[in-house]
Amino acid sequence: MNKKTIIFFLFIFCLLSTIAMSIWGKVPDPTSINVTDVVFTDMSRAANNYECELNDDDEKIIYLARGTKTYQLTWQILPFDASDESVSFQSSNIEVATVNETGLVTILQEYTFEITIYSNLKDAKSDRVNIDFTGQIITE
Repeated sequence: MNKKTIIFFLFIFCLLSTIAMSIWGKVPDPTSINVTDVVFTDMSRAANNYECELNDDDEKIIYLARGTKTYQLTWQILPFDASDESVSFQSSNIEVATVNETGLVTILQEYTFEITIYSNLKDAKSDRVNIDFTGQIITE
């Protein structure tokens, strides 16, 4: 190979590398703060820093009084200054309970069920909590 051919191939390689990096190269956004964790809280447990109680299987659980028709979930996004604090929810059984985009649970039947919270797709963090009912009855 002569020098002109080598220089030509080197030029083409550099050009293709530059194009590939501009298309597929990922430069982190220095102003973006990623979600490191999303955690359910239980507002009835102020003495325990609002941490959810754990059941015998070390799963988070929130106890509600029988007769409860709706319940507003609360959660915490860490760090507190995360750039994208959007979350979504999923009920383990929509015949027992549904949950809307703001975390309001509508209870259809008084059976134990699980709710999962998901952070934004980029950070992909999640947490789960079981909802169970106590013997105490609420009358409205």
